[in-house]
Amino acid sequence: AVLQDNIPPFPLDQACALIRAEEGLDAAIVEEALENLSAEPVAAGSIGQVYSSTLAGEKVAVKVLRPHLHRDLAADSIVLRTGAHVLESLRNPVTGQRLIRPRLVDAVDEFFGRLFEESD
Repeated sequence: AVLQDNIPPFPLDQACALIRAEEGLDAAIVEEALENLSAEPVAAGSIGQVYSSTLAGEKVAVKVLRPHLHRDLAADSIVLRTGAHVLESLRNPVTGQRLIRPRLVDAVDEFFGRLFEESD
């Protein structure tokens, strides 16, 4: 695996489709934001990307999560949680004491809990 610190943006048409599909947003506001949306994101990262736009004459930032982000985070959390559980269960064959003292499963749960909060 390679650190993903320079992720290219996903296409504008895909970002617009994701914005339109977001539940609970006023359709007129969405269309106004999309009419004034910058052609390129002003920032792109592993969780999503940000576009500039205007609403009622005010500059706004429009954050769009990466497609399938929640699915991918859930899959990653299962893999890491399983690995953490295996490491926590390792015991010294002589003393029976845990070889890994930190509570890794709790750490993984906390980490992914924060990621899910940030992506919501």
